[in-house]
Amino acid sequence: MSDGESFEYPERKYGGGSTFYDEMSLIEKIKKVLFSPSEFFERIKVEKGIGRAFKYLAILSLINLVVEIVSLKYPIPLWHIPAILGIATPIVKYIGRLILSFVGAGLTHLFAKLLKGKGDYSATYKAQIYASTPILLLGWIRWVGIIFAIYSFYLSLKGISKLHEVSMIRAFVIILMTGIVMALASISVGAIYICIFTTS
Repeated sequence: MSDGESFEYPERKYGGGSTFYDEMSLIEKIKKVLFSPSEFFERIKVEKGIGRAFKYLAILSLINLVVEIVSLKYPIPLWHIPAILGIATPIVKYIGRLILSFVGAGLTHLFAKLLKGKGDYSATYKAQIYASTPILLLGWIRWVGIIFAIYSFYLSLKGISKLHEVSMIRAFVIILMTGIVMALASISVGAIYICIFTTS
């Protein structure tokens, strides 16, 4: 996946003072972030707020949800619980992903500011959401998904580096610290869950 391409589109203006890069379609964003990430994250700075990024996440996550249900990644255990709960699992995952996107971006933003990042919360959110493109689109593929997860990690570094104007090394530390905290939080929640249900 090359990062050598440059955008061919001029900085033409749209209504409200926005530019082409503020009005890219879903498909255009997917193509640019996958194949020209450096240029994409540099240009996406003009995108105001987190609304478009959240919509992007919602749509790609919905596609991921449909694929997971159709591919029976979550088999419906008819002999254990009602069938509806088998379908509910990926739906709950979908809703959780949307909610946790704000939490994850908030934590990443905290570490970005601690390490002298210059971007605001929307910059962090955009970096994280657009960087998740590979894993949202193709991360569901068994065995091969790890490759797209690694590329998403690289895009996270590139996005944080560009939107917060920090080095790739500093961006790596920011993502690493965020990952450690989230992993510890997940372990803690899991431990509490186990304790509650094993003692009841």
